[in-house]
Amino acid sequence: MKPAVYVGIPTRNRPAFVRAAIRSVLAQTYPHLTVVVTDNDSTPEIAADVRQFVAELGDPRVTYVANPVEDGERGQTLYNFARCEAPYFMVLHDDDCLEPTLIERAVEIMEADTRLAFFSTAQNLIDADGVVREDDTAHYNEWLGRSRLANGVVDNVLEVTLQGGAFSMSGTVFRHSTMARVGFVDPHGGGFPIDMITYLRIGESGEPGYFLNERLVDYRWHAGQSRVKHQHWTFNQWMIEKYVAQLDARRYTGLAEDMRRRLLSIGLCRLGIVRGVANDGAAARALFRRAVRVSPRTWQSWIYCAIGHLLPFVIAPVWRARVTLRREAA
Repeated sequence: MKPAVYVGIPTRNRPAFVRAAIRSVLAQTYPHLTVVVTDNDSTPEIAADVRQFVAELGDPRVTYVANPVEDGERGQTLYNFARCEAPYFMVLHDDDCLEPTLIERAVEIMEADTRLAFFSTAQNLIDADGVVREDDTAHYNEWLGRSRLANGVVDNVLEVTLQGGAFSMSGTVFRHSTMARVGFVDPHGGGFPIDMITYLRIGESGEPGYFLNERLVDYRWHAGQSRVKHQHWTFNQWMIEKYVAQLDARRYTGLAEDMRRRLLSIGLCRLGIVRGVANDGAAARALFRRAVRVSPRTWQSWIYCAIGHLLPFVIAPVWRARVTLRREAA
């Protein structure tokens, strides 16, 4: 009997998209699947619609579960992982889809090399109607640093993660035994952004992954999608505070430490902008100065520091439209 793969599909108020996501999993050439659709507090009408859709599939591999939690993607990921009894685990976001051979290829490669913590691929960028946006897809994968990765084993997961977002959470196949040991989030509960934290933890543990530079995940870009809806997340008070806290709590050596410091420096500058828009000039300047101390070779921090000290009056009018002053999850 071939090993099973658990696929968790968190959803909330996206009935059309989640149908497509479920169908893409059931269309996999690898049939040994457990699929759990976890509904995070959809409206009663939409919840009933999705529940009925799952029931009418008549496929015993698929289950619908109502699972309202407050911490969104992090909470749904941990809930699904706690239910997983299969050797392999995947989260597929409800607005994304899989190409038919992804799971089969992942299992084949990970069965052949038991060191691998995960199997990840490049992505297509699709629109709300599921049409691939070719030009945007090429730019998107380039922006995330995937073009720098060759097909094969990735031993330097930590450095690749600090370079950019090459590894996605949605559509990646994880080895259950490795993630049970490593964990998706920090013990103190830190888990935003969960993609970054998960792969940092894997890299910190020295576990290798596998990257296939083929577009086997369809990443949907639409008005309600998180990167679009919160396109200025780097100036969202709640989000940037969490991001800075995760980087600030870590220490590495060599290149990884230099990269951590650079990211932390930029994060501190963005948090300084947030404080400046909130009319807390003293806190903003302190953050800018710390950004320079953390990474003196990061030229952006010097520019922000100069603005904060010499031209503080420009911060609010220039950045106000991009800043969200809130302390709760967006």
